[in-house]
Amino acid sequence: MSRAREVRARACCRVDLAGGTLDIWPLGLLHPGAATVNVAIDLEAEVGIREQKEGYRLRFGDQEMDFDLPEQVVADERTRLIGLVVSELGLPPAEIRVESGSP
Repeated sequence: MSRAREVRARACCRVDLAGGTLDIWPLGLLHPGAATVNVAIDLEAEVGIREQKEGYRLRFGDQEMDFDLPEQVVADERTRLIGLVVSELGLPPAEIRVESGSP
């Protein structure tokens, strides 16, 4: 019996003190000389993707939603960004879990 493949990524949340998101490409290109001041804090955000046999299960916070097709994930305004990533990358059926220590 084969195990489902899983990928997880974790990063500390950051707080922007000045400059907003101008340090994120390509926004910085639109504002030459702009600076951003931010700090990482001791709260983590984590995303996990585990393949499954069919459909897409999204879990974030206390919500859990099931979809049959990537197009359905895109069509739901609560999951649109995740759906676009699923569609653009051509991800196979998967469970996608998003957790954040930040409100």
